Amino acid sequence: MSLSGFDRKRVERFADFVGPAKHTHRRTSVDDELSPLTLLTRRLAVLPIQAPDADFSSNLRSFLVATAERDGIGQTAAVASKDAAARTTELPALAGKTQVVRQVSGRGTGRTRLAVLAGVAAGAIVLSGVSAASTGALPGDPLYSVKRSTERAQLALAGSDASRGRLYLEFARSRMTEADQVDSSKVATVLADMNAEMDQGAALVLSAVVARSDDTGIGTVTAFISDQETALTQLQNSLSTSLTPSVADQVTAASFGELAKIQTRVTDINRAIAAKCSFPTADKYGPKPASTC
Repeated sequence: MSLSGFDRKRVERFADFVGPAKHTHRRTSVDDELSPLTLLTRRLAVLPIQAPDADFSSNLRSFLVATAERDGIGQTAAVASKDAAARTTELPALAGKTQVVRQVSGRGTGRTRLAVLAGVAAGAIVLSGVSAASTGALPGDPLYSVKRSTERAQLALAGSDASRGRLYLEFARSRMTEADQVDSSKVATVLADMNAEMDQGAALVLSAVVARSDDTGIGTVTAFISDQETALTQLQNSLSTSLTPSVADQVTAASFGELAKIQTRVTDINRAIAAKCSFPTADKYGPKPASTC
């Protein structure tokens, strides 16, 4: 795991936030990106850890014993054979984890190594445990703020703008799912968040398309638009049963409008790339082809 200068800067700033800093730093451009991850890390650090009760321990022990008996654990010959196979199967995953620790231990300053290890640990916590429990949380649920903080942490840790854009699109899909499950009074707010994520995601992915002349991002955005339009139509029909059809149309109109504008930008970019036009400006939907194109 080699660190570019940009990634190293993030790591060192993250170390400043979560631990005692050795130097005073001016505010940097990555502070806003890392602040949600820092806040989540501090919240997780003070969560009470409750020991498992006796019933849980007993049930777990019974389960493990039953599993051991079923899989033949304890039979010397079988264990030797299975251990060899397991080591072969697990080698790539273990090698990857060991390589991270080995490279972190062998490179950079102690401060950077500490920050990288802290980042790896924070990432592991963010993407498992409490984060996993919050996956299905809806607006108003106790764990919903953890879910959104986890998403912001993933964005902060993304390795490129294209990756960050794809994350935004995935989060927009999550908002659509939430909008279909929350009370009708909350749908408009959820869709407003979704619209912002759609715009940000499409702009980042399409910017990468233009910068790298790589049209794979076009397919990503096009598939997203198709899926969202289908889901939004289903949501609109569902809302028509609890609200009047005209109100349901009003609630979903802005989202349909944003999807149409993103689709228009995709079409314009496709045409401009084929015509080898320039992209002198950009807006919230991504790069804009030159007016003469």
